[in-house]
Amino acid sequence: FLCFILIFILATALGSFIFLSSIFITILIIFSLVLVALCWRRHWHLAGLGFFILISCLGFARANTFLASNSILSNLADNKYVKTNKYTEEVGLNGYIDSFPKYKEGRQYLNIYVKSVDIAEQTFKTNEHILAIGDAYPKRNVGDRVKITGRLRLPENKTESDFNYKAYLAKDDIYTIILYPKIEEQPLNLS
Repeated sequence: FLCFILIFILATALGSFIFLSSIFITILIIFSLVLVALCWRRHWHLAGLGFFILISCLGFARANTFLASNSILSNLADNKYVKTNKYTEEVGLNGYIDSFPKYKEGRQYLNIYVKSVDIAEQTFKTNEHILAIGDAYPKRNVGDRVKITGRLRLPENKTESDFNYKAYLAKDDIYTIILYPKIEEQPLNLS
């Protein structure tokens, strides 16, 4: 029992430095449960390995949950002003387009990897993703360096259906969105 607690603590500490995606963690958890179920009576050393993987994955998942709740962008979007009006003051985000834009219903969905945040004449360094939803034109490309300005929002589940929009975005490490921001292309800085 003490061994499992130490493994969990070690995995949580490592999770602060080494990022594992939630999809990868889920696959490892399923693998470890299958390994334990198949090897429980005959191959106790493989069952022990399965428990080791399971406890480690739970530690990494705990670290990911902690990091998601402490993101700068989520904290900016989740202040008292947001809770009353659902919008924050405008912020400037500097980063680049991290994946191919998606087009749906005349809108462009951009996964932007944010490197810094400008708010109230201060700049904060960060390494987070945000979903920017805007007009379909002008079309953007993967790798474009951009500065976007707008109001941050937390994603909401709008219907009572089984679809969980927050979890859908969280699988790509997106915990905040920005609707119809002003987008400026930035020159490539090679220095």
